[in-house]
Amino acid sequence: SAPSDRTAVRRARRRVGRVNSAIEQQRLRHRFDTDEKACVDDNLAKARATREAARSTDPVGGPHAGPATPTAGSADDGTCPILGEDLWRFFDGVNTPRQEFAPDAPVGAAFRSALARLPTATRCKQLLTEAPTADEVKNQLQHVWGASSPDSTAS
Repeated sequence: SAPSDRTAVRRARRRVGRVNSAIEQQRLRHRFDTDEKACVDDNLAKARATREAARSTDPVGGPHAGPATPTAGSADDGTCPILGEDLWRFFDGVNTPRQEFAPDAPVGAAFRSALARLPTATRCKQLLTEAPTADEVKNQLQHVWGASSPDSTAS
């Protein structure tokens, strides 16, 4: 076969792989939306099996050992070895802005520009100046709940 045919075959195989990955990802998302607990349990079981397989094929911890695992002799009790404080510190560090955002500072120019391009409010202007009442909040929550529930036609 010609080199161009081999290149075309490789491209087609990569494309099929990408399509299959996208399909699998969509299935996983749907399953997570419909049965979150079973989906997470299955993923954790697969991860444990993969880790055990890696441990049994390479007990020394060579270059292909994958992510750090508990000691080889310890049994996996299903709990995460990462401490809660470490996890909190990590997510807090990742999700906390490095500096306070000041819209009037030069760094806020893009924000101010986007606000300036917004159309002027023509209705419900009081929402911009007055705090909402408890009843208004409750009504909006009911509206959102009804629109986002799986069987929103029943409400």
